[in-house]
Amino acid sequence: MIRLTLEEATNLAIARLVRADVPLEQAQIAAPLYLEGELVGRASHGLRHLQNNLFQWELGRTRRTPLTILNETAASALVDGGYQHAYYVNYVAMQKVIEKAQASGIGMVAARKGGGSGLVGYYTRQIAEANLIGIAMHTAPATVVPCGGKRAMLGTNPISIAVPRRNAPPVVVDIATSAGTFNQIMLARLTGEPLPEGMALDTSGQPTTDANAALDENGRGRILPLAGHKGFGLAFAIEILAAAGAGSMLGFQNGNVHHPDYFSSLFMAYRPDLFVSRAEFDEKVEKLIADTKAVERVPGVAEIRLPGEESHRRRATALARGYIEIEEATYKMLNS
Repeated sequence: MIRLTLEEATNLAIARLVRADVPLEQAQIAAPLYLEGELVGRASHGLRHLQNNLFQWELGRTRRTPLTILNETAASALVDGGYQHAYYVNYVAMQKVIEKAQASGIGMVAARKGGGSGLVGYYTRQIAEANLIGIAMHTAPATVVPCGGKRAMLGTNPISIAVPRRNAPPVVVDIATSAGTFNQIMLARLTGEPLPEGMALDTSGQPTTDANAALDENGRGRILPLAGHKGFGLAFAIEILAAAGAGSMLGFQNGNVHHPDYFSSLFMAYRPDLFVSRAEFDEKVEKLIADTKAVERVPGVAEIRLPGEESHRRRATALARGYIEIEEATYKMLNS
């Protein structure tokens, strides 16, 4: 493992992006999001993911145009990324939805032609830190099979909800609608580690822990839905809302698995006092939190944790420590 200070890691990410012709402003916005994966213990969405985004960046090179805002109203907008850097496109959409919600009470912003968003919880946490309730969903190329099927039809299609608190970090729910993520498969191929049981199928439709067997000839995965038909239903709905609704390509349509056309996002934000006073909202949220954490625990469980609580602790620990450790292969990629 290679140890890097947080500043070193950030600067390496910025420099690698700039060497790939990503504009400096976009690289500076993207770098903290790559670092976020490392800080919260999600290496599959950390610095190594930069390479995947550079594949998307190169695929969009010949079609690249300036980012534009389309179909704008007082409470909504569509961000056409013009094949700019994925995290930059999603960041602009996040900032736009915050702006809309602060002005109108509620906002909805879709984004397309950018690429993979990274950790969707990063964006909703930013929305919550602006004292808004944040909801985000993201679509990706098909890597998830429908219940009972052998061919991937949907992306891992994550969804996140973040709720602000007065004197504590936001509550952040951030889940894929699949039993695992495509980035997990790519990381397992890199490290040689097996996939978790019950995550993926091989070409014959049988369960596998081999990352290579979980990919088809086009580089698409065969990941199982989260909790069977429940995860499949949620992923299906997200495909409609965030892909069809944004005028993006559907995840199963033919094409390169990394192409930005197959990724899209939908961001929503609204003020906590839209329906009740902020004081009443805060009181109910804090009561739910306190009473949930006070529930009698089963033997062996030290604490009932809130959604996002462990990620917050890991981030705080890493920030206090001042460094991260990454795989040597990731370090070499950053210096290539």
